[in-house]
Amino acid sequence: MTKIPYGISGFERIRKQGYKYIDKTKYIRAIEEEPYCMYVRPRRFGKTLFTTTLDAYYSIDKKDEYEELFRGLYIYNNPTEKKNSYYVLNFNFSGMLFNTKIDISELEKSFKEKVYQHCRKFVERYKLNINVENKETAASTLENVLVGFQGLHLENNIYIIVDEYDHFTNGLLEGECKTFLDILGRAGFVRAFYEVIKAYTDYNVVERFFATGVAPLTLDSMTSGFNITTSLTLNPQYVAMTGLTEDEVRNLVSEVEKDREKQEKILKDLVDNYDGYKFSQDNLEHIFNPTLVMYYLNNYVKLGKRPREIVDKNLSTNAEKLKNLMLIKTPEENSVQIQKLILEGEVSGNIVQSFELDKTFSSYDFLSLLFYNGYITIKEVEPISNLVKFVVPNFVSYNSFNIYLNNAI
Repeated sequence: MTKIPYGISGFERIRKQGYKYIDKTKYIRAIEEEPYCMYVRPRRFGKTLFTTTLDAYYSIDKKDEYEELFRGLYIYNNPTEKKNSYYVLNFNFSGMLFNTKIDISELEKSFKEKVYQHCRKFVERYKLNINVENKETAASTLENVLVGFQGLHLENNIYIIVDEYDHFTNGLLEGECKTFLDILGRAGFVRAFYEVIKAYTDYNVVERFFATGVAPLTLDSMTSGFNITTSLTLNPQYVAMTGLTEDEVRNLVSEVEKDREKQEKILKDLVDNYDGYKFSQDNLEHIFNPTLVMYYLNNYVKLGKRPREIVDKNLSTNAEKLKNLMLIKTPEENSVQIQKLILEGEVSGNIVQSFELDKTFSSYDFLSLLFYNGYITIKEVEPISNLVKFVVPNFVSYNSFNIYLNNAI
């Protein structure tokens, strides 16, 4: 029986426990030429799985497990020069949930504690002779560790991987975004944290950096603090680095169900509900939400039928997040865009790649936030105006709009 890794985002666990793994390792070779990368995708789109894959491939303490973890995958037969050659320092901010009513001092304290815990895990993992001190700020805690690492004069450098870098800050997006801007401004504690990382790339301590998130807002809001990354988000080469292509989904379905007629029925279900995401104007390949596909197929493997609820309960909060986005800066104009989308089935605009929430907020900014969060997607690019036509990608996204509209009424 095929083991479907629904809710499992750890690469090592998937490989060692025999779960089905969709091979994305060809992208490791592709991104190795870019030392500092940013990659944005909607929630539950396989970002964490990819970061744990990077960790397993690049960490020096996984060298003896390389055979077990990567045999049979693309990268096994096409290894790169940097394989198993870094001390990997991970930061995962997915557990930090905050809203606009929280006190900034409490938020800073929580952020500092998160950074401290990850720094401790890093030192313990590699048995480094560094005294990790819980300093007054997250930035000073991190710098203490990087200074200590520099003093060890080791042959290999650090690879910093940040998963869900914007998770807690996105929860602060509402109204005039004052709290959001306060923590990311020139004196903000998040900005200071990334300034330390940037400084130690210059000192040849941090050699590589990879960060994932939902929207390119946090780092855009502090560009002078951290302006060294290459964005892979809209690059046509990386549209399927996370998520599932139609061929990948077809192969999965054929392993779960051998009957051809039933396969087509399952595939239609998956297309209607979880497909339709397009992430580049220059590559309109459609991508499936991987978590929802695994949710469906896991139910099918165990019970022999489609899930009773086609929308995974873990995504039920999407309507609340949509409400928060609606309230940003210009709620009346935002509402006009939503009405147009619902009534006409599509709306046109440009994809904004750099936001300035402290200055302006246009309809294109709002549509871009909906796009990055997965509520709308690219249908096509208009040939004359070069504007993007946005549409709702699938039933799951329609469901979020319906819940929001019902609550509003």
